[in-house]
Amino acid sequence: MDDNEQNLCLLQVVLEGNGYQVVAVANGVEALANARQNPPDLIISDILMPAMDGFSLCREWKKDERLRSIPFIFYTATYTDERDREFALSLGAERFLVKPVETKAFMRTILEVIQQAQRLPVAPTCVPIEAPQQEEVGYLKQYNEVLIHKLEAKMEQLEQVNRELERDITERKKVEAELKKSEQELREDKLLLEQKNLALAELLEHMERTKNKTKEDIAINMEEFITPILKKLKIKGASPKYIKVLEHHLKELTSSFGRKITQRSTRLSSREIEICDMIKGGLSSKEISELLNVSYQTIDKHRRNIRKKLAIAKKKVNLTSFLQKL
Repeated sequence: MDDNEQNLCLLQVVLEGNGYQVVAVANGVEALANARQNPPDLIISDILMPAMDGFSLCREWKKDERLRSIPFIFYTATYTDERDREFALSLGAERFLVKPVETKAFMRTILEVIQQAQRLPVAPTCVPIEAPQQEEVGYLKQYNEVLIHKLEAKMEQLEQVNRELERDITERKKVEAELKKSEQELREDKLLLEQKNLALAELLEHMERTKNKTKEDIAINMEEFITPILKKLKIKGASPKYIKVLEHHLKELTSSFGRKITQRSTRLSSREIEICDMIKGGLSSKEISELLNVSYQTIDKHRRNIRKKLAIAKKKVNLTSFLQKL
């Protein structure tokens, strides 16, 4: 007897697998009715069930003259306290088993109980001999004590569950508060970053305007002040080579050529970079050799090394045009 269909099915499979015939019922009322019509050799009963629980069934079982000699085994997972066991045995039950029990041990218990019942003579009664009223009062008192104890245990379990639930809720609220705080901090950081990006964009724009203005200032100063002086130097007969070099360098004040040529190849020596600048300015090898006071062959050797380092040695590329495009 068990109101849990899965437990009932499992118990039936185990017993039938060991050669027993089984009648399965879901509560004490059905069990009592079936047993009175066709008494079994043994009853295995759960305790916590609707209609009639296991304790009430055992009480009625042992009061029935036809059934009292049939062994009664409690098999429960709910009533596991020592008080429960003592009360069950006081009702006349032969065994009190707590689920789960290993199958072999369970079957040994079944066999032992049946064999013991077959060996013993039928007793006229298995309940204490008392006046009916005293007997009923004693039973109800014990029954109530067991139920109250079980209720108290359940209440304690519920209180424990409630405490754990409250801790979970508190922890969850704490986590939610921390998440909200983190979200707020992220929003503030995002706003601060946007403000910094805006300030950086404004700074870059200001630097670009300043750079352009500087280039314009240099160009205007060149046009208004430096160029007239160069013209006067030409008129007075200064060496055209030096004037040309000076003019070239002044025009290149805002050029990025120096940065590009050094970035393009760090293998160029400082002399080679100087020669590159003069070639870019349109000076011939002869003019460069005279200005640097070195031989023409030396300049020619530098030109070959420069072409090689710039990876245009074997290409039909004009070095002057190449450098002017940088």
